[in-house]
This record gives sequence, C-alpha cells and structure tokens, in this order.
Amino acid sequence: MGAAHDISRIAIWNRTDGGTAARLSDGHVSVLDDARKPVWQVRLAAPPNPSAELGPSAPQSVTLDDATDDFHQMDGAGSSMDWSAAKAINTNPRNSGWSIRPQTGRPHAAVFETKGDVGRPGTTFTFTLTQDVAGRALGHFRAVGDSRSEARAAPSNHRH
Repeated sequence: MGAAHDISRIAIWNRTDGGTAARLSDGHVSVLDDARKPVWQVRLAAPPNPSAELGPSAPQSVTLDDATDDFHQMDGAGSSMDWSAAKAINTNPRNSGWSIRPQTGRPHAAVFETKGDVGRPGTTFTFTLTQDVAGRALGHFRAVGDSRSEARAAPSNHRH
C-alpha cells in the first residue's frame, strides 16, 4: 500500500473453480504496523466461498502462550497429574484447569502471558472463563493487565 492507512474492512475473494476452494482453509490474515509487527490477526476456520469480509475493529481472540502460578494442586506422582495454571490454557477441555486445592481460602495468583503483543492504548478486553466444577467457585477474582516483564512470572510453590 506504500503508506500507513486506517483499515476498517478487508474483503477476501477466493477462487472456487477447479477444486481450489479449500486452498484458504486454516489461512491467516494479519494487519501490520509501520514496524511490520501484527496489530490485528484472524484465522480463517473455513475458506471464503466465494468471499468473506473481515473487520479489524471487530473482536478477536487472544492466544495465551505461557502461564505460571504461585501454587497448584498435585495429584499423585509425576508432572502429568498437576493442575497448574499452564494446564488451564491447554487444548484439552476435558483435562484442563488450575486448582489450588488444598489451599482454598488463601490468596493465590496465576499469570497468563499472551503469545504476542495485543491491543493498543484504549483497547477493551473481554475475558471468558469457563468453570465446570460444581462447588468450586472463584473467590475474589480480578484481572490486571501489565506489560512489564517482571509481572510475568509468579513465584512457584508446588505441593502435593
């Protein structure tokens, strides 16, 4: 484009002739800033048929890449049985979550890092938490955003 521009809409047209329609399956679209760093990204779950409109101002998902905690439950022997904050962002919804048992009723912290830089000043974030364990409600929950590197590592105190 030669210069920086505000982008409110992106239209993608896909060829659908000759068996080429699936070629954009699982494709990624990124908008870069002047330093060529992504400021907006989206994954195309399904290929446009024949076209799709994307809105960089529309909500998008943020990928969490790393998580640490100050304490987490350990069941049995081996690291495969831990319920660390890292397990809360794994890709297995039936075997994920962070647990602080038996230290319920005490303050604990988990820090979740994003895979890359997200948002700009004034960006609004919406968090969706899923809690499927009956009787195990979050206590005094709060979310804090911070870009300082020293905020990214909570001390670890793992006990069985």
